[in-house]
Amino acid sequence: MRRATARSRSRPAACRPPCTSSRTAASRRTSAARPPGRAACPSRAPSTAVPLSAPSPYKARPAMLNKVRRSAGVTLVELIVALVIMGVALGGMVAVYTATTRSSVDPVLVQQMQSIADNMMEEILMKPFAKGPGTGVRINFDDVQDYNNYKTTGITDVEGNAIPGLERYSVVVEVTQAALAGVAASTDSLRVVVTVSMPGAGAVVLTGWRTNPS
Repeated sequence: MRRATARSRSRPAACRPPCTSSRTAASRRTSAARPPGRAACPSRAPSTAVPLSAPSPYKARPAMLNKVRRSAGVTLVELIVALVIMGVALGGMVAVYTATTRSSVDPVLVQQMQSIADNMMEEILMKPFAKGPGTGVRINFDDVQDYNNYKTTGITDVEGNAIPGLERYSVVVEVTQAALAGVAASTDSLRVVVTVSMPGAGAVVLTGWRTNPS
């Protein structure tokens, strides 16, 4: 009987239930000082559970892909609106360009009027200052003052022959006595004004002086 009792006492004690988190610090110290004959409590494995509130990265991918696909192009309505805006802008630019072109004078016409005025002025200033007997038509003008109040529509040469392409140009000549400051008195100087015009192209005015050499 004694041997059986001794044997039963020498058996290892059963392991206690797993430790819970509600144990106090004193009970933990007691379990740490357990006799070597008893088995230690198994350690609890660390928790690896994922919080339920954490967003899953796999659920956001379809939405991102749809967003990328939607922003990859334009819709038919957007394309039509863009075309309408471009058409209105181009129409305004064309209207402004047309109005500017109509209101501006062709540089070729201005250059032509300048050339006619230069030729007429050169012809007049080459005549003598003194009054001569010549009068009547242009071919008979023999002094500067004979060109006073000369008017013509359609440019001609000295002999009266019409120059093709210059039918719409007009020439007006005025010759008056005027003092040239520091050069000659009013009786010894003549001011010549040649005006060349064309309907719709404006006019060119050229002024020259002829003095008495004597």
